Amino acid sequence: MKHKYLLDASALINIVSLIIIEKLKDAPFELWITQLTPFEIGNSLWKLYILKEAKKEECSSVMKLLKMLLNLNLLKVIYVKEFEEVLEISMKRKVTFYDASYVLAAKKHNFHLVTDDKGMTAAATAEKVDVLNSDEFIRKFNGYFVIES
Repeated sequence: MKHKYLLDASALINIVSLIIIEKLKDAPFELWITQLTPFEIGNSLWKLYILKEAKKEECSSVMKLLKMLLNLNLLKVIYVKEFEEVLEISMKRKVTFYDASYVLAAKKHNFHLVTDDKGMTAAATAEKVDVLNSDEFIRKFNGYFVIES
């Protein structure tokens, strides 16, 4: 059985361009996102473009890669619909509703959560969710990612 990892937008944007697609097809893990993750990524790319920290072509290539991973079913989508439970976690842990949705999805479906957001890490840990950051994830599965020097 493959381990399932739920990537939030902060983690996904840090690893998406490092994925070796050919190897990912036989990976001992599955990568998951929520239905909002592509929009969060798009918003982050838009902000980088507006601030002149990324070129239009760079932003476009990230979104194309994300679409390809989804089309190849190498990145799977989980739909979070338990809005009341998300709100409860959000209020209890003092994190955004978006962050709480990742925590709930990981907790409910027994996913490992991959995030680079410290607030979400704290909330996930408090909710007894296994959490790691993108660097730890890449090191753990280094044969499936291009390691930058």
